[in-house]
Order: sequence, then C-alpha cells, then structure tokens
Amino acid sequence: LALCLGYTCYFLKLFQMYQEYLEGLVKRAVGLRDEDDPSILLGVNFQLTLALLWLMVTMLNLPTLLSWSQNLPHGIPLPADPSLIHAVILCGSLSVLWQNDGKPKVEKKYFSVIAIILQGLAIFIATFAMVTIYRISFAISAVFVL
Repeated sequence: LALCLGYTCYFLKLFQMYQEYLEGLVKRAVGLRDEDDPSILLGVNFQLTLALLWLMVTMLNLPTLLSWSQNLPHGIPLPADPSLIHAVILCGSLSVLWQNDGKPKVEKKYFSVIAIILQGLAIFIATFAMVTIYRISFAISAVFVL
C-alpha cells in the first residue's frame, strides 16, 4: 500500500516539474524569456526514470497487496510482508531525491563511479529478470539507495 501511495505522490511531483518546464516553453514562445533552463529538463528526465523504476517495484509487489487485501476480511495475517523493505527504502529515498528541486547533482565527487555501479545493476537486472523475478525488486531498491 505504501508503494502505491508513494508511486502516486512521485508522479504528482513529476507532473509538477513537467508543468514548470512547459511554462518555461510558453514564456519563451511568447517572448518573456530568452532561453530555457536546461536543468529543468534534466530534472524531469531524471525523475521520470526513477518514477518508472518505482512503478516497476510497485507492479512486482502488487500480488502481495492483493493477497493482503483478500485475506484481511478473514483475519488471516501475512506471516511476513516481503514488500516492506522495498517500501521503507523507496519512501526513505524520497527525501534525498526531491532535494535540489529534483535535479541530480552531477558535480558530486563519485558521480562517475556510481554511474558504473548503476550500469552493473542494469546488467544484473537484465540477466536475472527471467530466471528469478523477485531479485529485480532488490536490485531496484539498491538503485534508490545509491
């Protein structure tokens, strides 16, 4: 449930960023502004990628939500919530990701090292996606930790 609510909030934030970008385009077309701020589009692209990853984790953990909602009227609790760790990690990362108006800080010291690690995680996801699908949620959670 937390993943679904977080997904909704994330896309609301993304739509707000896109609205700012479109307002800048309109102001430039009307002549009120000479140039666009390229960092706004960079932030939209960055946040869109992360929002799609959040959507993927939400969809992968949707069976847990359905099982929980079907067993709730019967009083049968789930023994352990497998989506709890992902919900905590993703919701906890929002406070860091939404700083600086949602734009990535590319001037960080170890930015290139993190990019290589993220590419390694992408290869891990592509390799094991069809073999064991439950590992994808852990890999995407690792992306949000980095």
